[in-house]
Amino acid sequence: MPRKSQPTAPLKDRLRASSQVRNILLPTDFSPVSHNAFIYALHFAEQLGAEITLFHAYQDTPVTPGIVPEAFVDALRNDKIEAAQKQFEAYEAEVRDAFDNPIPVKTLLQAGRAAETIVSLSERGDIDMIVMGTLGAESMAEKLFGSVTTRVIESASCPVLAVPMGVQFEPIGHMLYATNFEEADFQVIDRLLGYADVFQARVSCAHIQSESEYWSRLDRSFFERIYQLEMEQDQVAFYSINSTDIVVGLQRFIAANKVDMIVMLCHQRPVVSRLLTESLTRAMTLHTDVPLMAFHF
Repeated sequence: MPRKSQPTAPLKDRLRASSQVRNILLPTDFSPVSHNAFIYALHFAEQLGAEITLFHAYQDTPVTPGIVPEAFVDALRNDKIEAAQKQFEAYEAEVRDAFDNPIPVKTLLQAGRAAETIVSLSERGDIDMIVMGTLGAESMAEKLFGSVTTRVIESASCPVLAVPMGVQFEPIGHMLYATNFEEADFQVIDRLLGYADVFQARVSCAHIQSESEYWSRLDRSFFERIYQLEMEQDQVAFYSINSTDIVVGLQRFIAANKVDMIVMLCHQRPVVSRLLTESLTRAMTLHTDVPLMAFHF
């Protein structure tokens, strides 16, 4: 666990004034991957002046009705609940030990399938962001079977921050937004500029395309808006990167420019993807070694 940290009030006030993140949902299955995301989320929440809601979904043990006594089923359920509550207490103790001014942490326990219950919670309106762990780059298990994190990213009603296993929180100095030059991009960029202001970070907006695609599809008025944004905002810059593979192009940019967080727009509708069977956001979740934030507009 990191050394005790005490946030400075002025920074927290600035963050609180410009950020809409008040409540971060941290789903956990109490695995090392989830615990790593929990530690990252604590420091992220500290900077934002946000609170954390720890959430665990459990499933009742499947039994044949009429054969297994109901009392036995209840006992199994109670054991799961008790075990989860003990884990919650251990997490809360870590917060008290690590921070002089502990991050407010609430706990929530609910029966159901993890992905479905997390998405349902995101629709309540009181969750501003979800932070989840992922096995990260080149995880064969996640490639073959997917993960709860990638399913939540594709369906949640609020931004989702995926934290690869082993990534520790560092000051966010450079955010990369993968843009496809859509109208919704400007909404995402507007949110990112708020973060950039309070984190003292810069925002790179990169579009990956083949050499012949860029100017043929980009409307002149759209280009004028991009140019105006660059002139008005010192911390934002747009890049056009030639590559036939979106993921490879983004990875090269990340490696060459010390990116602390990659940001993407996740569509909640069927789209024709250049990655065919998986969305770009899902692909980057599986390939990235830096935290990935997915917005939904």
